[in-house]
Amino acid sequence: MDLRSGGVTEAKNLTVDPFTLRDAAQHKSVQTTNNYVRDRSSGANKVVKMRQKG
Repeated sequence: MDLRSGGVTEAKNLTVDPFTLRDAAQHKSVQTTNNYVRDRSSGANKVVKMRQKG
């Protein structure tokens, strides 16, 4: 669950379509996928975006 949660969280922060996320995570519902999303601070989100640019 940890790797899946990390991947879903990263994709969610990049504003990926919820249904695409659901399918990628192999869940039956978007709500299940949302349960895997970890909340992060805005500072952590900025670091992720900066890393992706590099």
